[in-house]
Amino acid sequence: MPEIVAGSGTRSNGVLPVAAYGASAHLSPKIQVGKIPSHVNRPRLACTSGLPQISIPYVSPTWFTTRWVFGIVAEVLGMDLQTETTPTVQRISGVIALAEEGAEEYVRLHAAVWPEVLDALRRANVTNYSIFRRDYLLFSYMEYRGSNLVADMGAMARDTATKRWWEVVMPLQRTMRSSPDEDWWAPMEEVFHLD
Repeated sequence: MPEIVAGSGTRSNGVLPVAAYGASAHLSPKIQVGKIPSHVNRPRLACTSGLPQISIPYVSPTWFTTRWVFGIVAEVLGMDLQTETTPTVQRISGVIALAEEGAEEYVRLHAAVWPEVLDALRRANVTNYSIFRRDYLLFSYMEYRGSNLVADMGAMARDTATKRWWEVVMPLQRTMRSSPDEDWWAPMEEVFHLD
């Protein structure tokens, strides 16, 4: 497998060379980080002196990470690099009604959620979790950052503290699910998103 090394210094044109050297250095492609015209918004491949080269706009050392360089080098050389995958974020929302007589108790309980329940949510890869209230209607939003939603939610449902928490809060809720097969919190369809 080729060894990947970074060049030192800059050339007179302000381009920082980063090269991948294989068994035969004179056949190695070169990857250059430098200024290219502003109308070019993505890396481009060019051939000069018989060697493939990629020109990439220079942004900053923070943005231009080594991992990104290695990925480009691997693509140019046709290498298959094993890299860790970042789980995709799943945005999940639900709706449920509050029992009129239990609304204030529900709000009081959620002002101090049990730490064990919060830990179970974190272990289940749930982040950015919020519950919003309007009169007797609750809307929940959470982001799931794991790789197996069904398994993680199942583990959370088996958690002792979570089961006790649900025994306290579920009598205060009125499900709005369309069928018994749906979740207790009725799922909602995302119709718009802006990052």
